[in-house]
Amino acid sequence: MHAAAQLPMERRAPRIDFDPGALGVVTRWGVVDGVVLRPGDRLLPGRPGDRVRLIAPRGRGRPMLAVRHHGRLLALPGRVPASPARWREVGTVAGVERELEHGAPRLGRVHVRFALHPRHPDADLAGARRAFRDGEYSGPELHGLCVRAVVAADRYAVDIGLAVGATAASADDLAVGLGGGVLRFRLLDEAMGQVIAGPWPSKQVDMTAASPAGIRSRADSPVNLRADGRTRRATVQPHRGRGHRDVADRQVLLPFVGDSASA
Repeated sequence: MHAAAQLPMERRAPRIDFDPGALGVVTRWGVVDGVVLRPGDRLLPGRPGDRVRLIAPRGRGRPMLAVRHHGRLLALPGRVPASPARWREVGTVAGVERELEHGAPRLGRVHVRFALHPRHPDADLAGARRAFRDGEYSGPELHGLCVRAVVAADRYAVDIGLAVGATAASADDLAVGLGGGVLRFRLLDEAMGQVIAGPWPSKQVDMTAASPAGIRSRADSPVNLRADGRTRRATVQPHRGRGHRDVADRQVLLPFVGDSASA
């Protein structure tokens, strides 16, 4: 079996090749920050302040994605240190551009900006504007928008592009020069992660508050905590067991943290 196939999904790095029409193009799927990159995804050139970098080997090898943290390059997805003696920065990555037919990545709530490009003067541009409005959408809604945008090319004779960001300003930046039939999204967008639907329990259980029945509290213990704080002694009260048999007192060693014990 190929070595890459044995890696966990979240640790599989995408294979990237240089492309004349973009900073780079994904040629084998991989995962970056929980987002699956698909073959054909194009990396958009960014500005100096963008977090994601494209690095290339000095010598043989393929380019990779990375981030710079405290002056060090960390290769994605595992944030493994990349030696500058082996790797060099090619440029920053503003985001990823994907064909709409390939679908949207799994994201949380995002801001979406649309670019509408009529195919001819008789295109139903007004109808397309009513159907596709800028705003905030959930992950499943974003997937539905991509499907509808593909169909809209024939229904309204309008090619539609989508730019996605964690904030409205982030989406506006990606919408600059956005063409039709594509989806643009950012990598490592701080507020744009996958949201797993609840409901989640609202009440938290205090594990230190519960104490097994029959165990005396710290104040009732015959021996207080040792000076070194490692162990103390507590007494298990006699109680009626199954068949009404008395269980004799016994002493157990307890750790310093908490009041619970196990015989």
